Amino acid sequence: MSLSMGTTEHYRSRGRSWIGSCFRTLALKEVRKETDAERGSAAGDKRVILSPSKLKLLRGLIGPVIILGALFGIGYGAVTVEDSSPAHPTVMAVSMTLVRWQNSSFSDWSMALKDNSTITVILDTVCQRNYSTNDCDQIGPVYGSTTPYYFEAGETITFGLTGVNTTMPTWELHILFYGYFYSGAPSNDAISIAPAIHAPTTEWLSYNLISNSFIQ
Repeated sequence: MSLSMGTTEHYRSRGRSWIGSCFRTLALKEVRKETDAERGSAAGDKRVILSPSKLKLLRGLIGPVIILGALFGIGYGAVTVEDSSPAHPTVMAVSMTLVRWQNSSFSDWSMALKDNSTITVILDTVCQRNYSTNDCDQIGPVYGSTTPYYFEAGETITFGLTGVNTTMPTWELHILFYGYFYSGAPSNDAISIAPAIHAPTTEWLSYNLISNSFIQ
């Protein structure tokens, strides 16, 4: 009987120990869950709070970066627009040669002009500024039988100027011309209608009679 009761008490003690162990394990798990949850919440809600001095420094660093970015963007846009625009026609005076004197005040000359651009140029008129009337008197071009009204990129043409006023040592010449933006040589019709369909370009230059040189 005593053996039976001791055995029963032994099993009861083991049962109570096992139940207590289970409760402690469950309690520890709940505590760990709550601790992990609090850590996760703290990590998820973690914020960086900057002091006013740090905010000022950050703004000082970001500002120039934004400005530089805008300037680079504008510069790139400008380069893109420039590259996409058609070539601009330009001419350059090469030489001036006396042909004959009409009288003591007027004479005829031969002028050489170079197409200094990458497109064909259609030449229109050449005039000389009249300082007394503040006007520009047309003096050319006067072409020979084989001289065209146009010249291609890098090409030099020679034409005549008549009635040039030589009473002053320095002349102001205005050369009016048009750019031809198509491939091949312009036809006679294209040359004749150039003033109506193309924007004109005027090159102002000065010629010094004494030094026989251009100022362009």
